[in-house]
Amino acid sequence: MKIPVIAMNSVAYNEEKQFTPFNNELVKNINQIHFFKTGTSIYKVDLSMIDYILAYGNYSKIVMSNKQLTVGSTLKDIEELLNEKEFIRIHRSCIVSIKKIEKIKENIVYINNVNLPVGKLYREDFYNKILQY
Repeated sequence: MKIPVIAMNSVAYNEEKQFTPFNNELVKNINQIHFFKTGTSIYKVDLSMIDYILAYGNYSKIVMSNKQLTVGSTLKDIEELLNEKEFIRIHRSCIVSIKKIEKIKENIVYINNVNLPVGKLYREDFYNKILQY
């Protein structure tokens, strides 16, 4: 059985014991936490801690400053979870956190001394988004 991604629920009970959404600020914080399956374990990941994500076929490698996880989810599946204002796809096999970018030089993004190329198909969107950030 494949468990690609489990997202936290962003609802609570109101006084009448009915489900009601949290206010927007709380939902934003809750939606920053997701659970990913890797091997036989499920890890909780704070999305704001992600530096970048690399594709490896049907798997993805989530890279954070303190750890790396290879998860059983495609890059496309993970991309759908991410806030498009905070993350951007720079290559068919790479998504980066905009706030973690240290430098951009000659279509190379630098994050924690790692060089990540910006693909030709993604350059225009990437630079437009960076200029708006």
